[in-house]
Amino acid sequence: MSPNTQLVQSTRSCSYKTLGDGDNEPRTICVQYGEKDISQSDSTLVEFLSQDFDQGSVGDYQATFIDDYANNVRLLGPTFGKGFRPNVHHFRDAPFIKRSNGSIPRMITEDERTMLDHSGAFILPDAEIANGFIRAFFDRVHPTIPIIDQANFRQSYLRPFSADGNGPPLLLIQAVLLSGSTVWQHPRLKLPAEEISKRLFARAHALVYHRFEQDRFTLIIAHLLFSTYTCDSCDDTVQNMWLSLGIAVRIAQGLGLHRDLGAARADRQHRLQWKKTWWTLFLHDTLCAFEWGRPRAIHLADTDVDEICEADFDPPELGALPCREHVDFFISAIHLCYIISDWLDDLRPGGPQTHRRIRRREDGIHQARAELQKWYDGLPPTMTASSRGSSSHYSLWSGMLNITYCAAVVRFYSVAPVDPRKVHESAVAISTICTSLFNQGLLSSVWVYAIHQLYLSMCHHAIESKSPDQSVAAQGLENLCTSLPMLEQLSRKNSVARQAFRFLDNVAKRSGSDAPADDPWQEDSNASLWAWEMDVCGKSLEPGKIATGSQYFLNSIMIIKCFKDLEIALVIAPSTL
Repeated sequence: MSPNTQLVQSTRSCSYKTLGDGDNEPRTICVQYGEKDISQSDSTLVEFLSQDFDQGSVGDYQATFIDDYANNVRLLGPTFGKGFRPNVHHFRDAPFIKRSNGSIPRMITEDERTMLDHSGAFILPDAEIANGFIRAFFDRVHPTIPIIDQANFRQSYLRPFSADGNGPPLLLIQAVLLSGSTVWQHPRLKLPAEEISKRLFARAHALVYHRFEQDRFTLIIAHLLFSTYTCDSCDDTVQNMWLSLGIAVRIAQGLGLHRDLGAARADRQHRLQWKKTWWTLFLHDTLCAFEWGRPRAIHLADTDVDEICEADFDPPELGALPCREHVDFFISAIHLCYIISDWLDDLRPGGPQTHRRIRRREDGIHQARAELQKWYDGLPPTMTASSRGSSSHYSLWSGMLNITYCAAVVRFYSVAPVDPRKVHESAVAISTICTSLFNQGLLSSVWVYAIHQLYLSMCHHAIESKSPDQSVAAQGLENLCTSLPMLEQLSRKNSVARQAFRFLDNVAKRSGSDAPADDPWQEDSNASLWAWEMDVCGKSLEPGKIATGSQYFLNSIMIIKCFKDLEIALVIAPSTL
């Protein structure tokens, strides 16, 4: 910007304070002053070493993790403090500020208050709209992130910062509203679903950015819920799920969720919440790495937390029973991620590629395939398809789980391919399951991974539509065209689906007609390929200046163009998205 350039001051009121037409009575929360800034305390070490480690539960206070090695505090404790008990790694952290229902709000300045007000951080939607988003969250998201006390939240979310201290953290309320908005749209709201989620994200994210909430555990949950939101950009490096999950995992590891609480002072409920949160992080970190083709943040060799089991799931309310389908979904998904995690370990590139290492990798791949089949054969009845007439019927949970399984089959069998037919059948199965959910009106409620997995299956259909075998090409084109309406629906709320739809819709149109002279399937010119890709994605950039969002699809086109072998294309293309 030149020194003489002046920005015109905006007179427009902030749009984040309302969700538009239909949000008739948004509510402003009266925020009381919070605690001092914990991070600015200059007596933390003195207070920490002076405490009696037998006093106070880590569930009631901010907690900290101190391992047996590489920590100076552990070294100082026996001499300058009261010492540490063996095999205890979790302690109250100084300054000793008691958590209020999981929250330690920070005292903010008037300037900070103004910025938070501008973002709508202290505003909740109209009660009916908020109730709808909260209901949608617990019905359609919570089973994948089962770490919030449903009964307590539903009963108390209208009382944040109340005198009795029973209201949930404001950050948690805003994050739940955001997550609920990603799977359901309130019929009263007129704005597009994507815009509504964008405004709710701005409210929640402002509380994190300005460090309003200091409680580390609440920050973990908030970032987990942020990962369900995909903004209007395809950049999954500095925003969206990849970044949100990475932050959540780092905070969790700093808090010590990867280690068993052992003899630390913590009640059963607190231990259970930590345990479920850790395995939830493992589930989403594994699937995110699996879909994006990137390294994981969590490795099982670093953890000694007990495996999740059915007994860890309490009923949502007193007198109720845990939802069998939700419990089966989560536990089955965790077990599937064990297999995926081992498979990803076998593909890690570390070390020289010796004959022994290559052989060990091949053995691991074969073992993963066998374990995958064993996992599928052992699925509980709630996670298998039911027959309705001539077609298979899937619930939201059995559908998402089976889509993930089929995506695993596609990738497992695309490395050192032995059975191309199995890859084809699994790709078709993904589209079939999505069709079942689409016909039930549930497709918009699937988690983000299913969107990527539908794109994976459609890449397979697109490749088949270019087969020299006319019958294979016709079937591939039919499968592609059948799946396009589903991808189009998802594109209304997801930027990845939007770009994928524009690309694959163009592929279908070109496959159904005579290819033009500059068709990149026929041309060898990179310039023609670039021009076609820009035409598909609606870009006007010069060659070499690649927009981040279109990079995925340029890579996919080049892969399909350069690798006619079906298995090679399938294993590489998904890793670019």
